[in-house]
Amino acid sequence: MNGAATLGENMADNVGVRLALRAYEYHAAARDGGVDEAADGAKWAGLDKFSARQVFFLSYAHSHCGAHTERAAVDQLLTDSHSPMRWRVAGSLANDDHFSEAFNCPAGAPMNRPQKCRLW
Repeated sequence: MNGAATLGENMADNVGVRLALRAYEYHAAARDGGVDEAADGAKWAGLDKFSARQVFFLSYAHSHCGAHTERAAVDQLLTDSHSPMRWRVAGSLANDDHFSEAFNCPAGAPMNRPQKCRLW
């Protein structure tokens, strides 16, 4: 993967997930006073054991799920300005304090980097 080619999109993913969480929490607070309760609709989806914030992050990760052939993966690495889906999720969320707090990731764990890259 060419980090120089994907840097702009990696930064956008980092900022985007942070702003999306802020917007979600603002909306939830305005609607029902907060997001500490289990997310609406979580029970039917089998997600009622997760907090609303955890469901937010699971949904973000799910939005980047996909499969592709080996040839398509190679083509993406050579030509696309986006990192592969797995790294778009892992990279953004490992840089987010809210994620590591929501899932109680121990300090220094792969998804709770000691030094996070935060732009805004």
